[in-house]
Amino acid sequence: MKTLSVSELNKYYDDSETSDSSVFSEFRSNVLLMSGDHYKKQDTEKHRDPAKRSTSIKLRLVKNHIHRIIRHYTTSILSYAPGVAITPQDELNLQDQKDAELNDKVWSYAKAKHRLKEKIRKWAWDFCGVGEVCVIVRFDPNAGDFIGYAQEVDEDGFPVFDEMGQPVANEDEPVFSGDFIFDRIFAANLRRDGAAKDMREAEWLCVTKMVSTKKLKADYSHDPDIVAKITETQDEEYVVFDGIKGQYSKTAGQTAIREYYFRPCHQYPKGYFYIATTNVILEQGELPYGIWPIAWSGFDEFATNPRGKSIIKVARPYVAEINRASSEVALHQVTLGSDKILYQKGTKLEQGGLLPGVRGLTYQGREPTILQGRDGSQYLPYIQGQIAELDQVMMLDEINMEKNQQLDPMALLYRAAQHHRKFSQYAEKFEQFLIDICEIYLQLAQQYMPDQELAQAIGSNEMANIQEFRDADPLRYKICVQASDSTLEERLGKQMQFQHLLQYVGQSLSRDDIGKIIKEMPFGNFKEAFGDFTMDHDNAKNLMLAIERGEQPQISQSDDPKFMIKKLDARMRRPDFKYLDPMVQQVYGAVVEQYQQMEAMLEQKAMALKNEYIPADGPLVTVDTYVSDPEDPSKPAKRVKLPQRAIEWLIQTLSAQGNSLERLESLNSRQMAEIGQMMLAQGGAMMQPQPQGSLAQPVQPPQMPM
Repeated sequence: MKTLSVSELNKYYDDSETSDSSVFSEFRSNVLLMSGDHYKKQDTEKHRDPAKRSTSIKLRLVKNHIHRIIRHYTTSILSYAPGVAITPQDELNLQDQKDAELNDKVWSYAKAKHRLKEKIRKWAWDFCGVGEVCVIVRFDPNAGDFIGYAQEVDEDGFPVFDEMGQPVANEDEPVFSGDFIFDRIFAANLRRDGAAKDMREAEWLCVTKMVSTKKLKADYSHDPDIVAKITETQDEEYVVFDGIKGQYSKTAGQTAIREYYFRPCHQYPKGYFYIATTNVILEQGELPYGIWPIAWSGFDEFATNPRGKSIIKVARPYVAEINRASSEVALHQVTLGSDKILYQKGTKLEQGGLLPGVRGLTYQGREPTILQGRDGSQYLPYIQGQIAELDQVMMLDEINMEKNQQLDPMALLYRAAQHHRKFSQYAEKFEQFLIDICEIYLQLAQQYMPDQELAQAIGSNEMANIQEFRDADPLRYKICVQASDSTLEERLGKQMQFQHLLQYVGQSLSRDDIGKIIKEMPFGNFKEAFGDFTMDHDNAKNLMLAIERGEQPQISQSDDPKFMIKKLDARMRRPDFKYLDPMVQQVYGAVVEQYQQMEAMLEQKAMALKNEYIPADGPLVTVDTYVSDPEDPSKPAKRVKLPQRAIEWLIQTLSAQGNSLERLESLNSRQMAEIGQMMLAQGGAMMQPQPQGSLAQPVQPPQMPM
């Protein structure tokens, strides 16, 4: 593998600086235009006061229409590309579903921990205003929570212990848990391969940063050669774009660090990076795990230059003309704004009498005339026309549409779709940028995120699937744009669809299907409230994943065997099942057989339980049998009255046992007498007194004669 020297890296940097020198000044100007600081500060009071105003200085007004335009573009893009979500590549493949679910949970954890929603707003501002957005995602072992100090070692490299045998802490080496960093790179500090025609295909990219020379020397104090070369450059001045001040600034006492990132290619199969100054290479090596850490996107891209262009480039001529005309209006108001009194030479004006609310003047000679002042209104139609043309060119007509809100939900959805089409070109670019960020983070999380934090991200109930996440193949899931959770139109449309679905087919859906729909409703968080609805579905998915990982599944007696058999059978019917390991297929068959046995046992128990109860509802019907009073056997027997449902149940039970009424009637009188005696003997146990309104009473199943 060929590596580059400092001189070669400097040659790459100089070529890039020459290629994009004009672009960098445009980036700086865009930042200043957005903030309204593109003119130097002047003493505006001196310009507005005619007595103090110099004739050599013109009054200049700056109306910041640029800020309004960028804000509208940013809001529109964020409304339709607020984030990304991970979905399975194959919706029917169980492994793809689980990989997508785990990755989506890790990404949701990152959004909450790193406040990505706030970062996305800043990235969108750079995308629309500056013209480019660039972010480097990396894992910094010196970030995160403070854990403690490293153990002290002696001169020979052996650990040091105190008198109690405890490790001695080295307070000069603090240890942190490490964390992921999302570096926001300003476009003016990003260099690229001078021969590149596309930033996404550039052979290398370089990021310039300013670091305190003293701190840099302290970090590399273990290498005297590097420290000596850093010292040689500590008095030099560097020009770098300051994102806080919005301008280039010269810094002394600091060293410019250049981070070069080379894409994976034939020369560098896993990519390569250099961290260097103008005189020495500080660090170099392959990209960690071969992951390209940079995500970039440009607002407008043209064939002549791979760098991005902002919408400000289109708006600038209109804003400049609006400001020029507005300055003329102000100039007329300052110079010709007040009314003036014209009187002939020799005419004398004196203070007249004063009345309440009236101030009078007296004059001698020719009557004076009043020259009315000018307010610059002759420029107003021109200014309004320029503003209207600016809004038309910038596609800002939707601002006026939002003032006339429609209450019809379908009208809102139609307007949202129409609005989205106008910004789809830019929204899709920013969506792809967010997808790139998500992909880089998930790849790094698979390698760097510790198990403890990963369990917190995916949930304690998914701890068994930690290795599943680390082994997840990016081909099994896809990252797509997440539906907006902050736009009323999008949420309303989704809610309407779910309501129609539940209204018309809700009765034919199972409890589990209804639970899935409720958990996906946009208004409200129903995942916990209706989580019980989908417990069987979640358990079945985890069971099948365990089987396909080669684990021995644990069958729970509380599982619903009918549901589990249905889910397992559906998995076994899928086309890809035959490509699974034969042992896995056998385990599937064994598990299905166990659930079938469980279902058979439950059916037997249900049948036995059903047979123990005799229905006791319906009208009383007199039967041809007599029973004596158990409390006073001396009394004559009474004719029995039984509920009609009890008699029907008896007939059905006898028929199920093969004893139809015709067969019983064909028995001889002796057999009839024996059956009658048995019924009389068991009648006391079967006909227990019942409370009024009860439906059934438990009894012992009758013993039929053999």
